[in-house]
Amino acid sequence: MNKAYGFILKYYRKKAGLSQLELCEGICVPSYLSKIENGEIAPSDGILKDFTKKLGIQFEEQNSLDAQELCLEIMDLIFNLRLDEACQLYPKLQMDLSFTDIAYEYLALKYFFEEDSVIEDVLKNSLMHLSNERASRIALLIYDKKRDDEELLNKYYSFSGYGYYLKGNAYYSSQSYSRALSCFEEAEKYFLREGLLNGMFHSIKHQGVINSLANRLDRALVIFERLYKMANEAGANQFAVIHRTTYYNIHYIKYLLNEPNHLKEILISYLEEKKYTNSVIFHVLADLYKKENPEKAMSVLLEGMENFKDEASWNYQLLKMDLMIIENPDFQTSEDYYYELKKQIKFLYQDKNFLTYHIRVKELIEYLKAKRRYKEAIEIIEQMKLIEL
Repeated sequence: MNKAYGFILKYYRKKAGLSQLELCEGICVPSYLSKIENGEIAPSDGILKDFTKKLGIQFEEQNSLDAQELCLEIMDLIFNLRLDEACQLYPKLQMDLSFTDIAYEYLALKYFFEEDSVIEDVLKNSLMHLSNERASRIALLIYDKKRDDEELLNKYYSFSGYGYYLKGNAYYSSQSYSRALSCFEEAEKYFLREGLLNGMFHSIKHQGVINSLANRLDRALVIFERLYKMANEAGANQFAVIHRTTYYNIHYIKYLLNEPNHLKEILISYLEEKKYTNSVIFHVLADLYKKENPEKAMSVLLEGMENFKDEASWNYQLLKMDLMIIENPDFQTSEDYYYELKKQIKFLYQDKNFLTYHIRVKELIEYLKAKRRYKEAIEIIEQMKLIEL
């Protein structure tokens, strides 16, 4: 039995409002529970079942593997800044995983989405009892929620590949891209030595994304092609998400470089299979159709707006502005276009959709340059922290 389960038991006891004496009644002496909760000894199966029964917790050493995989998938989405997808999946995590092999990952997600301060204390106390890999992942999730906790970040920075990955994500989220890139490059080396393919692949992916943001598209293409080949060799089914997104990134960059690509076919298949969580796919596909078939582009945009009906969201506003540009090309020279761009940029930044954010920032700067508003363009560059590596 895991010694770290004692910290989880303490969390549920406090949540139930019971003292150690009250929980121990009829089961064991309080000093024994105290040692369990402090991680000094591991509880036996029988004792733990008695405690969890009294607390009204379902105790199963082996819960659904599907639920555990879902838990880890949600964590990966958060680490890769795909928060919309993570928020959609979290409600599906209905099984209690508090006493399984991924108990702390499960509690970290509860803390991230439900902001339970007692869980935060439990997690911080348990980190020293976990492996470096797990401690760093959980510390990263706590840091993602509490950006002011630099002490926590620095404490787990030394944890090999996950330490560099942890700090790289923190720098990326705060838009310190040059530092983030260095961390992800170091993380890749450590993960390679440790044989941790998933961590290595995500570290490489972040390198490609950062180079894309810096408009170093040739370099980004080389990185993504290398990643795609590695994921193929490791098993496309095993790394399906990274394999699929990398394939898309390769063709998107080729499209930006005006090289032959299959981006249109990929996006059409994604729409048919409902493989989207935001409006960017509709935005890019409409752009592909815009010159040769404006009516088709408008149809794609209207379909996207039908899927993202919240008119206040950036998903809807992104497509609405695309539609206005097609319907009225003069719109791009109007002051309304300027205000719409600024509004979207704000939403995209808050949602951490940095790739589309930077595309819109560049469009805003081009607009200001065309209007000879150079001073304002310089201010926008500084204010929006346009990436430079």
